[in-house]
Amino acid sequence: MITSDLVCHGVPSQKLFDQHISYLEEKYHDRVINYQFRNNSSWGGCEIVDFENHKTVKNPSYELSPYLYSFMYAMTYRHSCYECRFAQVPRQGDITLADFWGVDEFFAQIDTKNGVSLVLVNTEQGKMAWEQSKCSFEYYQSTLIDGAKYNGNLVKKSEKPSVRDSIYKQIEEKGYGTIAKTVFSSPNTFKIKLYNAINNSYIAQHFLSLYRMIKKISQKI
Repeated sequence: MITSDLVCHGVPSQKLFDQHISYLEEKYHDRVINYQFRNNSSWGGCEIVDFENHKTVKNPSYELSPYLYSFMYAMTYRHSCYECRFAQVPRQGDITLADFWGVDEFFAQIDTKNGVSLVLVNTEQGKMAWEQSKCSFEYYQSTLIDGAKYNGNLVKKSEKPSVRDSIYKQIEEKGYGTIAKTVFSSPNTFKIKLYNAINNSYIAQHFLSLYRMIKKISQKI
């Protein structure tokens, strides 16, 4: 038997997730039939929601989703997550699996748009499993120090923010929708939406290209 452990930030309550789904259904006046926290078409924190009436909503940044925003900043984890005894080295499994955040800093030649995994071989049994399967992958040898640089939970537990002591009580008293628009709302929301609108607009892209061309010409002159 081969065992594997995962690098984990923490886990919010099921009740909080259910409240987020209800919030989305109320916001879009439709029933959620499928929800994705992650998708290989967009490596990183994103939210993709399919509704019953063939509508799909995609938030390409975790900062546009109150649920993912609160998750990324460790506001809503279970209390045990902040005291996790497994977020450290040595790891518990024969193999550890994680996202290799910051991989392009160490391997600039890798195409990272669909994500890059980090694999740690921790035991002789894990080494044997890796040797038998590595021919199926494109892989590069790295180090624990590089792997942990942008993946803190590989070697340490998540720190509990001060808001965690009261956040579930606030949700109970004020409602999830209110907290979603205040505590769980990123200060960068408008900037991100504007950036996405420009990127998705043909006219905006045309004028941006024209501006860059004029700027280059003026610099030469």
